[in-house]
Amino acid sequence: MAELVGALEERTVTWPEKWHALYAARCEAKGRAEGIEEARAATSDAMLSGLEDAVRTRFGESVAKSFGRRLEIVRQAGAARDLSVLVAICKCVAQSESAEQLLAGLQSISTETA
Repeated sequence: MAELVGALEERTVTWPEKWHALYAARCEAKGRAEGIEEARAATSDAMLSGLEDAVRTRFGESVAKSFGRRLEIVRQAGAARDLSVLVAICKCVAQSESAEQLLAGLQSISTETA
């Protein structure tokens, strides 16, 4: 009988604590994943905004507007958070010698991802 009482006491004391710990760990992991995703989105937005400013400085306002519209296509496809896409966009901006080359390069990036 003492063993049965001991087992019941263990169930009532430790099981809720174990479930609570498991639940807390899952919530923490989910929160961490959401935090990482939010940070990635904020970094992506800041990076693309900086690139738009760079394009505006190098090629003028009209090209920056076209660049911004094409970036919006990439953003809507959800690809703007992918590091390889961001690197490709940065390279495109850095290596383009003309507005036409820039917009064509960005078009190829957006069609590959969209």
